[in-house]
Amino acid sequence: MNKTISRYLNRNILFPRLINDMPSNNLGLIIVIPCYDEPDVTASVLSISNCIPPKCKVEIIVSINAGESTPSEIKERNLGSYTSIIEMQSKIPSWLNVFPIINNDLPDKKAGVGLGRKIGMDEAVHRFTSLCKEDGIIVCFDADSKCDPSYLVEIEIHFSKSTASSASINYEHPIKGNEFPKTVYDSIIQYELHLRYFIRMQKMIKLPYAFHTVGSSMACTVSAYCAVGGMNQRKAGEDFYFIHKLVKFGKHSELNTTKVIPSPRISDRVPFGTGRAVGLMQAAENKIYQTYNPQSFLDLQELVNLLPEIYKLQEFGNQFPQSVNLYLESINAESELVRIIKNTSDYSSFYKMFWHWFDAFGLMKYLHFLRDSLYPDLPVLVAVNLVESEKHLSEKAALIYFRETDVIS
Repeated sequence: MNKTISRYLNRNILFPRLINDMPSNNLGLIIVIPCYDEPDVTASVLSISNCIPPKCKVEIIVSINAGESTPSEIKERNLGSYTSIIEMQSKIPSWLNVFPIINNDLPDKKAGVGLGRKIGMDEAVHRFTSLCKEDGIIVCFDADSKCDPSYLVEIEIHFSKSTASSASINYEHPIKGNEFPKTVYDSIIQYELHLRYFIRMQKMIKLPYAFHTVGSSMACTVSAYCAVGGMNQRKAGEDFYFIHKLVKFGKHSELNTTKVIPSPRISDRVPFGTGRAVGLMQAAENKIYQTYNPQSFLDLQELVNLLPEIYKLQEFGNQFPQSVNLYLESINAESELVRIIKNTSDYSSFYKMFWHWFDAFGLMKYLHFLRDSLYPDLPVLVAVNLVESEKHLSEKAALIYFRETDVIS
């Protein structure tokens, strides 16, 4: 076992092993599903069990969780989820094992989706390290998601043929059907379009961390998981923080040959994210989703393009659009530039350290600064049509086009 994994096991694991069954020697994938007050987590388990089987054995760990002061009726439903998974074992194919684990009294200060994921992912580390498999794949899923039949096979192929140690997996929310009101589908179309537009703009200006960060659609090796300190315990946004730690680790990738199908359902469990965004749109009078003004990205592109010149001159100067100059001044960026140059020996190391500083979190701060001072948010279709050569007549048409071109990009 390498030192990074050994250190993680000694310092970061919260629980001893929770599953007594020994894993198969051929175990290659472990899917982790956090579960809190879910009406039918078995539907997600069955979606995975209906996949084309990969060459390796697969496990699903359902991490059922609640806080100490969680209402008793929710804890009862959690117990029901645990029982339903035990009772469905006869429906599970031989290449797959499903293990529910339940922690119904976690400390309120930490209880939430981040801790739920961490408990399950840490258990996956225990199981893979018992087999000395540092390259075992830990996959994140959600208790209301489904997937393509090719899901497991494509994950296995991707990690066997790639040097990547982590991946953002393609996803597509359902945009029609009878399960939800039409207004919910209309809202999720706009929200997913916003997500894809946000990453598309980052790619257009060549930011090095332009990856989707959807919690049900990410995977990594055991060694990468331990190297970045494992899953965090955030109550919201845990996926964003985790993916961007993996991006900085240096071997993150896109997996676009299959897809996860997350739910568009309304949720108020967390202060932001898909369920919250859909709920807010449902409550709004005009039900229009606002996104970042594309001019904010286009202005930042000037900084990206001039990085070699910045390194050469060892200063930012005032050569950028007013928006960028104002933001850099507001964060005292010149002092950071001095620090970065002092600690790098060539442009390659400067480039890497610069984007470690002006990372995805720095980008969000920049966008919010410009939103509040210069460039107000715009309806998502308006923003898309301002930068796309092909103009779209509806959010749905734009989303379908983005999906198709994202997969082949």
